[in-house]
Amino acid sequence: MQKSSESPMMTGNLLRDAALSYENLFFETKTMQYLITSIEYLKKSLESNTDNPLAYHDLTVAYYYDSKKDSAKKYLDFADKYDSTLIPPELREIINK
Repeated sequence: MQKSSESPMMTGNLLRDAALSYENLFFETKTMQYLITSIEYLKKSLESNTDNPLAYHDLTVAYYYDSKKDSAKKYLDFADKYDSTLIPPELREIINK
């Protein structure tokens, strides 16, 4: 088996791209399995690259749509450590209620 030469950042970005594709499918079809798969890929993305503020943003949004407010809040807090402007104020207000 050939060893992959991909960096953790590249792997994390590829996983995030896959997650966003599943998230888009969720928005088009409202099929929850697509959202769940998106969340799984985003978590794997962060395992490869923990310094990815956009993945934290994406998890915040995904958990919001999955009605898991505690998890959305957790990832909102992580996203804020990198950039407090990533999460729109309207979503921030809903999650923090």
